[in-house]
Amino acid sequence: MARLIKLKYAAKCADCGAELPAGSEARYYGRDRVYGVDCHEQKPTKKRPINGELSFAGLLLQKAEIAGLVALKKCTPVPMIVQEHSNILNDKSPVKQEWHVSGGVCGFAWINVKCKDQVSRRFINQLKKIGKASNDRDARTLWNKDSYYGGYTMWVNEGGQSMQRKEAYAHAFAGVLAEAGIYCHAMSRMD
Repeated sequence: MARLIKLKYAAKCADCGAELPAGSEARYYGRDRVYGVDCHEQKPTKKRPINGELSFAGLLLQKAEIAGLVALKKCTPVPMIVQEHSNILNDKSPVKQEWHVSGGVCGFAWINVKCKDQVSRRFINQLKKIGKASNDRDARTLWNKDSYYGGYTMWVNEGGQSMQRKEAYAHAFAGVLAEAGIYCHAMSRMD
């Protein structure tokens, strides 16, 4: 990393070859690597997100969350009927009591991102910088390192206990990430 210094002796800019007089400011990178500050056009530095600004990952998360919520609202799960038989060991015995579960079967869904390419790594690294991803199982972060599947996993919290609603959210969310070139999968399992 460069230090901004005031030259004790005259020097030559390593970038453009301009003479730098003693007392002028320069960027010092080490022995014989001095670059003038005023002698040539400075290269623009990468702009980092400031509080309130969103990075590539932050904007993509917003877009994916909206797509997930829209898919969740459009989803109509197949209802589940739970029956209690008079003989719990015989399904052909008379039904004693019956419940209608409009949300369908209970279950979980999640999205997994594998850092197999530059875009996926960039996405996860930016999530870490804005505090939404962690290498350990931190309950405060949205994405956590997954020791079973590898990569980083985000569990779907929306949709109550309905597996079909959670799946709809996860597939729409993963679809937005995949469109952006991120290597990801939506997964689910019944409870």
